[in-house]
Amino acid sequence: MSQESRYSKVFVKMWHSKDFRTLSEEAKMLFVYLLTSPHRNMGGFYYLPLPYLCFDIGFDEDRVTKAFEELTDKDMALYDYDAQVVLIKKWFSYNPIENENQAKGLNKQIAEIPKSQLFEPFINCVKKYCKYIETILKGFDIPSPSPSKTLSEPYTKPGTGSGTGSGTGSGTGENSPNPPGPDPSPAPQQLIDDGQEEPKYTEDSMPYRAALYLRDHILRNNSRARVPPADPKDKLMQKWAAEMDKLNRIGPPGADPGGDCGYSWAEIWKIIDWCQNDDFWSANILSPAKLRKQITVLENQMKRQFGREPPGARGMTMSKNVANALRLVEKYQAEDARSGYP
Repeated sequence: MSQESRYSKVFVKMWHSKDFRTLSEEAKMLFVYLLTSPHRNMGGFYYLPLPYLCFDIGFDEDRVTKAFEELTDKDMALYDYDAQVVLIKKWFSYNPIENENQAKGLNKQIAEIPKSQLFEPFINCVKKYCKYIETILKGFDIPSPSPSKTLSEPYTKPGTGSGTGSGTGSGTGENSPNPPGPDPSPAPQQLIDDGQEEPKYTEDSMPYRAALYLRDHILRNNSRARVPPADPKDKLMQKWAAEMDKLNRIGPPGADPGGDCGYSWAEIWKIIDWCQNDDFWSANILSPAKLRKQITVLENQMKRQFGREPPGARGMTMSKNVANALRLVEKYQAEDARSGYP
């Protein structure tokens, strides 16, 4: 979570709102959680895996689904179950973007969000409530207002050459109008005017995005950490991307190159989130090479945490909420493995 989103405003008069007062207890709990979730960003539009959500608030999947139905009916919040992305509709009314620097920060946060059908509603929220529309949406393809224009293509950042986005076009996707997020297809090498090859891993390639994602998390934990610049032309950043590529294709060091030991991008994203929010591992996983070396240990500890018993509880049965969360983790890991898409 970025420094800018460490705090957020909660409008206390919502308790007097008719819409809020008529919600069920579960929907009220869910909405307050969405406003204060540690996963949130500056735009109220963020990646929130369902297993994490269920575990945090102690609800099973059915209760969460019903609560989201209430929030959707009242146009308070939306959830994309495919991308596991949430949108709080009136977030900017109470947490406005107050200057250009915040707008630039939100622009970078949006680029980390997986592909989601909620991107177009998010654009509408930006246009309705924000002053810095161009800065927030800079580099993103905006859907055409023409009714003949199909919205089945994903939104990706074009090749601007700036630090906030790149790419070679709008890309293609299946039913996924969205900002650039985890994308399984790395960009190919191309030649530039002087005859030299561009960096192997361009800004819109998945290995580079994964390396950048880890880099940003490391800096959020310690702004003095030694990391490469966010530049695809930097040699060290290319090495970071190469390690991420190996982690996805091959797996940890020593794994059989022809085996099935690689990690999906969804798994890599989740493990980065987990280890960089852990006090011990955030101080030790400071590069993709270290991440790749310790990946199986991190994965095992992350899984155990969802089913960890409280001190002195040996022999006790796992709580229903924790057991449900653990089953959800296994469910989505299996789905990720089948689809290969985060």
